[in-house]
Amino acid sequence: MPKQNVCITKVMTPSKSVRAYCLDCCCGSAYEVKLCPAGDCPIHPYRLGNRPSNCVPLSVKTIRARCIDCSGGSEKDVAECWNTECALYPFRMGKNPNRTGIGGNLKSLQKYKDEFISNSETDPEADEDIYELIAQDSKA
Repeated sequence: MPKQNVCITKVMTPSKSVRAYCLDCCCGSAYEVKLCPAGDCPIHPYRLGNRPSNCVPLSVKTIRARCIDCSGGSEKDVAECWNTECALYPFRMGKNPNRTGIGGNLKSLQKYKDEFISNSETDPEADEDIYELIAQDSKA
């Protein structure tokens, strides 16, 4: 029976994606992933799906570096990547799609402040709270 494509509704974490990518690269063999000799690969230290004690946490920028390596050093080819079934595909641009909409910049906080104040004109302390949030964000 042929393999059916499964629609993934939620993107895996970067660590799980690296693990899935490495398993795919080694034909599904966890033992081969463990013995992987490709020390030059940017994601090699993270191939087991967890952070080694002697490494910094996995960054989506590290995944992007692997994608650039895969595309022969061309950032343009990474942006135009056709391999949507690759486990690293959602992270190829150096962004984590799981974090879309989280956090924000000063402009988004200003918009939130405007909405918050218009909805809470009866609560004078609400204005002070939102100004504190904006001040904290601008310091960071």
